[in-house]
Amino acid sequence: MSASEEWVIGPPRADTRDGTRVLTAPVTGGASHDALPPSIALRIHDTEAIDSSAAPFVPIACALAAWSDATVHVVGPVSRGGADAGHALLDELSRRFGAGRARIVIDGVTDVEARPSGGSTPTLGLFYTRGIDSASTLIAERTRITTLLGLDWVDPPYGDLGQADIWRGTERAAAEEGLPLLRFSSNVRQLLDPIESWSHTHALVLIALAQLVSPRLDRVLLSGAHRRDVAPVDFGNAPDVVNRWRTGSFDVRSFDAADGRTAKTALVGADEHARRHLLVCWEQPGDRNCGRCLKCVQTMSHAHAAGVLAALQSRFEHPLTTEAVESLVGRPCDDATLAVLRELVDDLAHDPLASAWRRVITAAEESGRQVDA
Repeated sequence: MSASEEWVIGPPRADTRDGTRVLTAPVTGGASHDALPPSIALRIHDTEAIDSSAAPFVPIACALAAWSDATVHVVGPVSRGGADAGHALLDELSRRFGAGRARIVIDGVTDVEARPSGGSTPTLGLFYTRGIDSASTLIAERTRITTLLGLDWVDPPYGDLGQADIWRGTERAAAEEGLPLLRFSSNVRQLLDPIESWSHTHALVLIALAQLVSPRLDRVLLSGAHRRDVAPVDFGNAPDVVNRWRTGSFDVRSFDAADGRTAKTALVGADEHARRHLLVCWEQPGDRNCGRCLKCVQTMSHAHAAGVLAALQSRFEHPLTTEAVESLVGRPCDDATLAVLRELVDDLAHDPLASAWRRVITAAEESGRQVDA
């Protein structure tokens, strides 16, 4: 996409529809405008207070600017703290992704914040999927977390009956934990997926949804994904990206319960609640882990390296074998996944599984080089 192109997001409009609070903003501009949704919808499936300004769309504008290397106008109002956070966020994204001409222009900066700062009781939210990263964060911060947040895939082409089963499982997990669960949905991937992969953009979307409920929370945690020494630079969930979102009265923080996926898996394997509700599989419909896909075999391998596979095996429909790993040779892997797999090989050391995983990594790297060529 040419950097000369410009996008406009907003002005925002807040509505209540069938018990759901919806903040929408029209989207115009870009090279593929005819294929884009006419508006972005951010939804929280209850009727309590939301930030009805344009601030929740600023992180999305940053994603659009960074990966289009273009200018994005956000039609306000946006608090001064939200505007400053947006510029800091885009500066970090531009540095990491080389988007030297990316820019956001916020029309309508105001000194009014979405919520007063300094509430009497600190409130801490966590984006929770039941996967290794967020489950380990819940374990580590159990005494401080007051609210769980979850993204439910109800919009095409991602929503299906299997997703409904997943959400019901997350509701059960939250209820057993004794924490309220805020249910979000959005069509924003219809805007961003044609431009950049979800692995790069998802943190920006989660920051946007967190800002939507900033009147209710002081801080929201996003769980990290990589061991520090293998983390890819060009990853949207990097701590230095996430931690840029501070408005003055609300912020989003990156959090790692342990340094690396194997260490986090050890925490999950030792926790009864996390074991019972573990869900990492997105290739099999419903609330089960297939045990055959890349994410499942990878997670079982981390559990094996951590010595907790026996505690987690019942959550997977197939056992971990060298043949299961070998079957993944030739499977495409993005840079974020490859970073975790390299970490896994380190943790497996001289285990026979390590050699099989090295073949998976080598095949994916060679395939990637062919694509780049």
